Amino acid sequence: QAGRGVVEDAIPIKIVDMSFHHKPAKPLFRDVNLIIPQGASVAVVSSGQAGRATLLRLLGQRLQPLPGGQVFVPTHLRVLHVSTQPVMIAAPLWDNLVFGAKDTPPERVLPILDDMGMELTKDLLMSAGSRKPEAPGMDKAEEEDLGSFQKSFPYSELAKIHLARAFIMSAEVTVLQRPFSHFSSIDEGNKAMLVKLMKQLVRNRGVGLPAESVHRRRPRTLIFTPEESQHAEFADKVWELSECKIKVRDGKEAGGFSRQIT
Repeated sequence: QAGRGVVEDAIPIKIVDMSFHHKPAKPLFRDVNLIIPQGASVAVVSSGQAGRATLLRLLGQRLQPLPGGQVFVPTHLRVLHVSTQPVMIAAPLWDNLVFGAKDTPPERVLPILDDMGMELTKDLLMSAGSRKPEAPGMDKAEEEDLGSFQKSFPYSELAKIHLARAFIMSAEVTVLQRPFSHFSSIDEGNKAMLVKLMKQLVRNRGVGLPAESVHRRRPRTLIFTPEESQHAEFADKVWELSECKIKVRDGKEAGGFSRQIT
């Protein structure tokens, strides 16, 4: 059982002698060595096209470093890489929300939808025969109709489903590619909501889980790319990418970067 003092929780995530390039003449990383303690939050920033997306794919185990280097994540940890572009599966709405965490009960999912302001999603889930995947009497035609949300929902709601899925799963390591990019520059409400849930993911070791049992759960590690410096300030560490290297700063120093992070 995971919890306070468990040895596995003290095993860090490590980047060891990591180098990477898409083209040999244009290296992105060269001999990088870093450690991420479990339970930390890390914001990845840069002042240009320095490889933020590539680094997150490496950390999310979607890419492998060049031979001789390693991105080590303890094997007992689930790693969830969340792409920038919303991704839906060919399935009803409920199955999209709990993909990777299919046993999650509605009483945990619905408050997360409320926090994220997902009225369209909640209304469909609460409609007859659509709240639970095992709803009785659901035939093939009804299942196909439930899947039609992907055509009828606006992009903003699909983006929230994409992010909500990550908070519902609450994997031990969550890698979020540009989560703030889904909201306009003046949409401070949704950005504040996102910061709140990202903080909860780390501090409560999961979103929507009982606070009294936090020490019986494994730590949650969060790695993300912000759009503006203010959205990196809550992170424990800020990684600044430049000239094939990564400079580490405390999150409170994020204000030292330009307001707009590319």
